[in-house]
Amino acid sequence: MSQSKKIISKKNRTELVAFLVLLAILFLFLSAYFSLKNNNIFTSILTSIESDKRSKKLITPTPRPIAQGKQTYSTQGGSKTGPKVSKVVVDPFDPKTGEKQMFEVKIKDTTPVITVTLTLKTDHGEKNYPLKLFQGKDTDGLWSISFETEDKHDYVYTATITAENNKKEKNKIVLSFR
Repeated sequence: MSQSKKIISKKNRTELVAFLVLLAILFLFLSAYFSLKNNNIFTSILTSIESDKRSKKLITPTPRPIAQGKQTYSTQGGSKTGPKVSKVVVDPFDPKTGEKQMFEVKIKDTTPVITVTLTLKTDHGEKNYPLKLFQGKDTDGLWSISFETEDKHDYVYTATITAENNKKEKNKIVLSFR
């Protein structure tokens, strides 16, 4: 009888191992099935969110308001040598495209200033404008330029004034309006 108990327990162990193996295979199959099914649900949710994003119009922020009319700026700084920009007048400050705009710059130096350039950076790029001496002398004078505004400046609007003297010394002032 003891031998039959050993055979039964050996048989039971074999059946138990087979049952556990089948149970493990079933568990793996079901977890893979539900994992893929959940991924498909997750993927469809993401796809739906992305299509909603694409269907909505892009919202452009409203430009912040800036000053109107003629504006005058007193400036300091730049390099220790070279021409010193002390005042910048912008008229009008917020022109419409196609409207005339004037920049006037007061510059002083111990040696003659030979070039003054305005670099105007706007929404779609930048452009250089050469200023001309219109009042005073090349060591202490007002330099000016008047031009037709070619681009909008709703989001980007900076003016860089670069002055160079006859010793090749340069000084640059950057005014960030927007």
